[in-house]
Amino acid sequence: MLLSTADGSKLLRHSGSDVTLQCDFRMRRFHPFANPLVWRKSQWLIDSVEWSTINVMGVLQEPFWSTGRFDISFDQQPPIYHLALKITSKLDCSLLKLGEGLKRWMAAVQRHTAHCC
Repeated sequence: MLLSTADGSKLLRHSGSDVTLQCDFRMRRFHPFANPLVWRKSQWLIDSVEWSTINVMGVLQEPFWSTGRFDISFDQQPPIYHLALKITSKLDCSLLKLGEGLKRWMAAVQRHTAHCC
């Protein structure tokens, strides 16, 4: 068993920001079935810790998969391996799409107004 943690860096993000979490490890002989890659999330409660599995062997687990916000990637250049988990803010994407649609609508209204007046 190989336990690997992040490099100890701290990620400070605003609520709703996208984030990419990375995990690099070295291993002489890596086989995904003998050494499955598992990404787990912990949430500290008042008197206990709740664990949720996000990824097992490159497959996102529910409820994380169905949100469409998580993307996992795995790169290997033995003996160095790199696992990354990208979490996209659904709120930011929705606002961006709404903003783009609003800009197009306003441009169309301005063109129409310019022709009418």
